[in-house]
Amino acid sequence: MELKGLKINFLGDSITEMYCASSKEACYVSLIGSRYGAEVRNYGIAGTRIAEQVKKDAAKPHDFGHFTLRCQYMDKDADVVFVMGGTNDYGHGDAHFGKESDREPTTFCGSVHTLFASLKALYPHAKIVIATPLPRATGHIPRSDNQGGTVTIADYCKVIENAAPMYGFYLLKLCGNPDPKLSGFHDNSWYVDGLHPNDEGHSRLADYIAEYLQQL
Repeated sequence: MELKGLKINFLGDSITEMYCASSKEACYVSLIGSRYGAEVRNYGIAGTRIAEQVKKDAAKPHDFGHFTLRCQYMDKDADVVFVMGGTNDYGHGDAHFGKESDREPTTFCGSVHTLFASLKALYPHAKIVIATPLPRATGHIPRSDNQGGTVTIADYCKVIENAAPMYGFYLLKLCGNPDPKLSGFHDNSWYVDGLHPNDEGHSRLADYIAEYLQQL
């Protein structure tokens, strides 16, 4: 797929928004536009999650901007919709993790399916690409699933990986991917803080995503 001239919507969190990049132009989304000639639309908002936050703090606007809501307000003429989220659901989301059979947006698992069903309905002619979260330095640490158990980032990725093919979406696996082209994300050399890419990380991510899209 030739990227030049394509309209690409990017739905994501702080990594997509450009947090920790030195400038907007250094963000992976902008780089895909400038290097490959695509028309990029950045719908990244820092701190947001796929699932709706249960206990919302009025002082934290990102508590109200979950992906299942925001996907409805992107431009509908996109040729490609690229979604990367889930790391904040693991990091500080308070929704129950749920079960992979869930289909209602009351758990993380159910919210993934709600999001994917909405994307399929809203963008019937677009190629929809779902990326798992990038590796994160603390991703191996178990955290509460808010229902009596524990989960790691790998559990969140598994839900995304299993759900995407059910809707006919393309899946780009970033977390747990041994590809040497992602090595700096695994050894933290392309991060500012173990979570947010530095300029080198954004540059590498831009090319990795673009190369994947070109193969579709």
